[in-house]
Amino acid sequence: MKTELISARLEKEDTKVLEEIAKEENTDKTSALKKILKLGSRQYKLEKSIKQYQESKISIGMAAEKAEITLWEMMEELKTRNIVNPAGKEEYAESIKNLGKVLGKPGKATSIKDLFGTLELNKTTSEIRKESKKNWK
Repeated sequence: MKTELISARLEKEDTKVLEEIAKEENTDKTSALKKILKLGSRQYKLEKSIKQYQESKISIGMAAEKAEITLWEMMEELKTRNIVNPAGKEEYAESIKNLGKVLGKPGKATSIKDLFGTLELNKTTSEIRKESKKNWK
C-alpha cells in the first residue's frame, strides 16, 4: 500500500492517549495512529450514512454501501438505535411501483418479495445488485 507523509499538530492530551494506546498494543505511535484513524473513519462513515438515511436522502441499501457494511449489518445497527424507516406507507408503495416499472413488472408487485423473492441479507448491496442484473437480463 502506498503511503503519504502527513504532518499534524496534536493536543497534549491526544498525544498522551496515542502513547498509551501504542504501549497497550505493543506498537509504535504511527501504527497506533493508523489504527485509530481507521476505526474513526469507519465510525464516521456509519454515522454519516445513518444521518442521510434518517433524512430520507438515501435508501437503507445505499446507507449500507456508503458505510461499507452489509445490508443486514445496517438493519441491525438501525434496530439497535431504534431508528425506523423514515418513509411512510405512500412512499413505500410508490417505490415498489417504480421499481416494478424498472424491472418490467409494472402493476404486479406490492412488496420487495414480489419483485425479487427472498433476499439474502448477509450479502452486500453490490452483490445483490449484480445477481439481480444477471437474473433480469
